[in-house]
Amino acid sequence: MKKYLVTLSTEERQQLQALVKTGRVAARTWLHAQILLHADTATEEWTDERISTALDVHPTTVAHVRQRFVEEGLEVALQRRRGRTSPRRKKASRRPTSSPWLVANRPMGRPAGVYGYWLSGW
Repeated sequence: MKKYLVTLSTEERQQLQALVKTGRVAARTWLHAQILLHADTATEEWTDERISTALDVHPTTVAHVRQRFVEEGLEVALQRRRGRTSPRRKKASRRPTSSPWLVANRPMGRPAGVYGYWLSGW
């Protein structure tokens, strides 16, 4: 037995049919609309496997769209789910560091660095 049953109102069904019919939406939105139309309990009963085969998606995708519709509503179910992102770490500077002590105390016989002084880290 399915945990999340999709029951579309007449207005929601008409909205989804119009969205699918025009074809002027993002592919994922169109696909999620198709999934919801097929999953509607008021029409012919389609299993997740049958929907996934007909629309060439994974059965888990069908289950997730069903769940998002039941828990969060139509608009959220049509949109792409944003993944959780962690804050990006700052990259360390790639340019070598130099200090006055290193410049003053560079080894004898070593040529000056690229910029006229000895650089550490290269």
